Amino acid sequence: MKKLIENFNKINLNIFEFVGLDYRCSTSFDYYHIYKLQMAMIPIMFGMTMVSYVCVKCWGRYKKKSDDFMNTVHNRLIYILVLIVFIIYPSVSNTILRLFKCEEMDDVWYLSSDLSVVCFDEVWSEYVVSAGFFIILYILGIPIFFYKLLNNYKNKELLDDKEIEYKYGFMYMGYNDDMWWFEILELTRKTMLSACIIYLEESPTRIIISTFLCLMYLLYITYKQPLKDKNDSFLSILSGTELVLISYCGLILEMKIHIQDKYDSIAFNIFLFMVYILLR
Repeated sequence: MKKLIENFNKINLNIFEFVGLDYRCSTSFDYYHIYKLQMAMIPIMFGMTMVSYVCVKCWGRYKKKSDDFMNTVHNRLIYILVLIVFIIYPSVSNTILRLFKCEEMDDVWYLSSDLSVVCFDEVWSEYVVSAGFFIILYILGIPIFFYKLLNNYKNKELLDDKEIEYKYGFMYMGYNDDMWWFEILELTRKTMLSACIIYLEESPTRIIISTFLCLMYLLYITYKQPLKDKNDSFLSILSGTELVLISYCGLILEMKIHIQDKYDSIAFNIFLFMVYILLR
């Protein structure tokens, strides 16, 4: 079971990302439909999971299963609900943040993610109000909730309890004891990088800020080495280094190196190729 939980630390799924799919071109869907679907995704998944839980519980009572069986089913319910939140969180956060990103065309502001949606009108304003609520509930609320939850168990010295490990272990079991909160920091870091990509134009400014965030993260994990497994720590540092170098290459591309000296362009292409090969 411990190996299974540790493996989930390596999973970074975004299977509920509907933004940008081509089906919108052939249907009447717009970004508002996507927004409503994404905001309802966590409650929908929770509801489906609860229905399954009730069915299994009723079956267990019908078969007169033991209390240990019922307790195991309840622990699995909590584990699945927490896992659902962590899987869906990135796409939900991106959908909320994209609602605030507009661009001007012919004196009219349109939503960058869907140019059929006009910004600053009555409909958009209503959705923005709801987005403000979901920022508090989801983007801020989820990390704060899990931090307080784990901190409470930490203060009560219950993080090593078998039931707590089963329910929430994938969030902290792979990290050192003093870094139990690091998975929550990972959520925050990804959201900050997403915000940079969404709100800052394609310019050196966006790349510089993203590079700075990646560099600070790399320095921190190199110094603290939060992961218990040394191989995982090495891979984490290697991944952070790759992000910094790729961001650096993106900044060089903004300098229009392709219209500079031919030898410079060839040298840069070789360097970029080596970054991808050596850090993979």
